[in-house]
Amino acid sequence: TDDLTMGAIKNEYAIPEAALQSFIAGSDLLLVVHGYNNEIRTFNALKNAVETGVVSEERVDESLMRILTLKKKYGITDEEKEFVDVENINRLYDELMGD
Repeated sequence: TDDLTMGAIKNEYAIPEAALQSFIAGSDLLLVVHGYNNEIRTFNALKNAVETGVVSEERVDESLMRILTLKKKYGITDEEKEFVDVENINRLYDELMGD
């Protein structure tokens, strides 16, 4: 998702509820970037939804498999990098976007 703490979301919904509804609707990755408490409350809401059966473990597994499949396809690992060449990333992006 885009950031769930943006005004268009948080002005209408509690962030944890928006995240839960987004996940139920099919989102695999939920972006919550403003405020550690928002992150914790969202995590706890999602965890509670699984524990109470609102969200099935199978649904979580489906998302996990889609994420892992994409990581494998694009060679994304959890290996820590000492240096990220942001200029090269921007150049490749510009090439892909035709800028």
